[in-house]
Amino acid sequence: MRNYPFFILAIALCLAHPVFSQTFQMFWVKPDLIILSVVIASIYLDFGWAIFISIFAGITKDILGLNYFGMNILILPFYCYAIREISRKISLDNDFINMGILGVVIIVNSLLLRLFFIVNNVSIELGIFLRTFVFEFLFTVLSFFLILQITNYLNSSLHRRIR
Repeated sequence: MRNYPFFILAIALCLAHPVFSQTFQMFWVKPDLIILSVVIASIYLDFGWAIFISIFAGITKDILGLNYFGMNILILPFYCYAIREISRKISLDNDFINMGILGVVIIVNSLLLRLFFIVNNVSIELGIFLRTFVFEFLFTVLSFFLILQITNYLNSSLHRRIR
């Protein structure tokens, strides 16, 4: 596995979500580090390891979340598979394309969550849902950008020291 730092990063994000997410919340909304780890694993790791991380992330999110147990275990590997199929059609070398893919995953996940609430007769006002969606979207995409900048810097400095 040539990208083991991304493997460690994805596992660390899954484990850090319940611990550090209360620290980084603003307006009672926090970045979704679990979806972020699935997207990072799907883009940078081999497919088998990406599926492993997405199942691990699904178990973590199901244990900590309010949804039915098993819902995220099924949805997150689907996102992983969809990103793999997209990566066969277009090149995912640009960070802004990767942030766009993360944005699409967050939008689809929020819509599925809203559908889940509608089916179960849970009433959430549209304004609260939209506020939560917009802030979660912005926090997660900005976190992804920050993490990519840090990993690119560490990766380039590591290659300079090896030479």
